Amino acid sequence: MMMRKNRFLMVALAVAAAFMLTSCAANQADVAPWTMAVPMQLSADDYNPKINNFVVILDASSSMGGKYQGKRKIDIAKDVLSAMNLTLPEVEMDGALRIFGQFGALQKATSKLAYGPAVYSTAAFQDGLDTVTKASGNSPMGAAIDAAMDDLSASEGNIALLVVSDALKLDSVIPLAAAARIKEAYGDRLCIYTILVGNAASGKALLGKIADIGECGAAVTADEISSTDGMAEFVKAVFLTPAPVVVVEEEVIVIETNDTDGDGVPNEVDDCPKTPAGAPVNDRGCWVIENILFDFDRTQIKAEFAPVLDEVYDVMAQNPALEMILNGYTDNIGSKAYNENLSKRRANSVKKYLTGKGIDGMRMPTNGYGFSDPVAPNDTEAGRALNRRVEFKHIP
Repeated sequence: MMMRKNRFLMVALAVAAAFMLTSCAANQADVAPWTMAVPMQLSADDYNPKINNFVVILDASSSMGGKYQGKRKIDIAKDVLSAMNLTLPEVEMDGALRIFGQFGALQKATSKLAYGPAVYSTAAFQDGLDTVTKASGNSPMGAAIDAAMDDLSASEGNIALLVVSDALKLDSVIPLAAAARIKEAYGDRLCIYTILVGNAASGKALLGKIADIGECGAAVTADEISSTDGMAEFVKAVFLTPAPVVVVEEEVIVIETNDTDGDGVPNEVDDCPKTPAGAPVNDRGCWVIENILFDFDRTQIKAEFAPVLDEVYDVMAQNPALEMILNGYTDNIGSKAYNENLSKRRANSVKKYLTGKGIDGMRMPTNGYGFSDPVAPNDTEAGRALNRRVEFKHIP
């Protein structure tokens, strides 16, 4: 009797195990692999390039051979870059594609160019991307960023650096230091964008820090830009600016006016005849922007100056071609070098506030002049408080 029970138990366990394996296989089959939506090419008639150069750095190290949502991460990265390439119209700019990983059985992990630097071409960029077929070796991301700095040595104008990676199995200090070096080399010309493949929290944190070093740009995930609209918005944010709308009228009627800039102040008494549209002016027709003041040794924007910055935002939003120079200053307490750095960080804080509301950082170059140009005596606290400032200078 006992033997029959044992045999029955063994058969029952075998049936249960087979059922569990079948269920697991069915569940895995139900999981659709990661997919990229069909891209939609933007029209070159509607956009102008907002950058002059770009370099894409693609992670082809061994961790990218692993799977995310049923698909190799290197293939997800290639799908994302291919969609970006197909969405981007062939506007005038130079481009390059650099990959890092191990490219031969006996070779040391390093980076190499798969395309460019060359005049951007949709077909040529795709040809370079198609040469990436495997993922192996260590992750010398820092070396790739340093190499990109050399790729850009002959560049002129604005630059976008794009890093596509799962950001795993690497020393985070090295790529952060390399990002700082390339930012120092190209300054306000360079913005850094990162695309995380996968969902590793450590990778997301690292790529976020790399993007932050650029002081403009953004950190996104492949998931966030996998839709047609998501990719279009990403491409516009990185590469493009709307082209001016040309209105052709059959008849042009010229109306003479004595207020050319339309600010309500007649030309004959207007000291600032090129006031941006929508800017509030004084009785002499000038837009006077209040200085942003800071506490001692601080870079944080004080709440009382938010209305001033919101006014600047409103005017810049109404005038897409308007550029503002942000000049930072300090009082005379501390060394010259420290105060120059502090004043630059204050200007960048103002820039960050405005970019956070949607103004392109390329329109707001920053300077740090330390205590070189006081507006008040530094021998009183009240005077020093006025000197701890950021001034706006708009370019007509």
